[in-house]
Amino acid sequence: MSDPTSQAKITIYTGELADVVASPVDRTVLETDPVPGLRGHSVPTPHSSFFVDRSDEAAHYRMGLTAGLPVSPDGEVQNGPIMLGDRVLTADVVFPDPPFANDEEAKAWYWGAEGQALKAVLMSLSYR
Repeated sequence: MSDPTSQAKITIYTGELADVVASPVDRTVLETDPVPGLRGHSVPTPHSSFFVDRSDEAAHYRMGLTAGLPVSPDGEVQNGPIMLGDRVLTADVVFPDPPFANDEEAKAWYWGAEGQALKAVLMSLSYR
């Protein structure tokens, strides 16, 4: 999905192959909600999540689908694709780097028109 200037806003991938690269981070979850159309099709339930990972003094903001909560109840950072049968699904908002000066600016963007429009796209995804 892109805006009128052809700048990518969301990348969505579904297929049979996926890979995850993870490293130690301190993750702050700004917002997360289960995606109704994916509930019951994958364990754990996919969420539309907005969070910031901090490592080596750098902040990396991410918004997209997560396989369950972005941080488990025991505090572990969750990474990985969403499994739907024999397929995988990923969806991530594309941000310029760096997108926000701080968490307050990120939250203001998220609750504004663009953030809520992109969240609506993520929340509309379903599996049949």
